[in-house]
Amino acid sequence: PGATGAEVLKTYAVSRLMLNNWIPNLQVSWVKEGPKLSQILLNAGGNDFMGTLMNESISTSAGATYGQCMKPREMRRLIRDAGRIPAERSTTYAIRRQFGPDEDDHYDPLDLVEGAPFAGLQVPRPLRDPVDAGDKGVNAGDSRLRNGTRTS
Repeated sequence: PGATGAEVLKTYAVSRLMLNNWIPNLQVSWVKEGPKLSQILLNAGGNDFMGTLMNESISTSAGATYGQCMKPREMRRLIRDAGRIPAERSTTYAIRRQFGPDEDDHYDPLDLVEGAPFAGLQVPRPLRDPVDAGDKGVNAGDSRLRNGTRTS
């Protein structure tokens, strides 16, 4: 059934000790480990709480019981409750914004969407379609694509 909580904790702690000079960011996966263990992992070497997901299917297909959605405000609360300062980062780990204690009541647009998991929310598609660009990406087998043209 996978690693125990103690084994996951040890993996993060040893990873931080051994890889600290080479890999500065260790992402805690609340999707796989759940919010409570993820809070603990932030104090055992992890420094990234992952991000907001909508209708995650990879981990849940593999048996994870978490990961359908977590609103940004809830994520910031969990991070702060673990004794850390929440921050928003880019995909290259540049800090875009830190959330001070006076910003705990801040609402992002996703915080205001009702329903689980964000029922009916339409996520915009990328402007560049890999099939249209001639790439052999994951969308190449997408059933919504016919002869390089999106059908939906």
